[in-house]
Amino acid sequence: MKSLFSVLALGALLLAPLSGIAAERSVFNTGDLIKSPTNSAVYYFASNGKRYVFPNDKTYFTWYNDFSQVKVIPAKALSAIPIGGNVTYRPGRKMIKITTDPRVYAVDQGGVLRH
Repeated sequence: MKSLFSVLALGALLLAPLSGIAAERSVFNTGDLIKSPTNSAVYYFASNGKRYVFPNDKTYFTWYNDFSQVKVIPAKALSAIPIGGNVTYRPGRKMIKITTDPRVYAVDQGGVLRH
């Protein structure tokens, strides 16, 4: 009986940090914009449990008009979410001109450039 209690106590100690992250996770949902209080980077929290970073404000503003929907979460909770990649320009919202190419491109789904 003593060894069972020891195993249960050890399990509770090991899971305690995870339960804190789970509690912090309850303040945001799939599709939310999140950031930490110590950094200006904004992320999109996707249904696959990953966060996608907006690489710059130009990309962000092809999707949103302002920062009013961004939720600030603890840095520890943010760091526990794996990064999935970058958010690309919203398809159909931005034209791209490359200085070494005379053509103009539209940004399509997945960040693909279409002439």
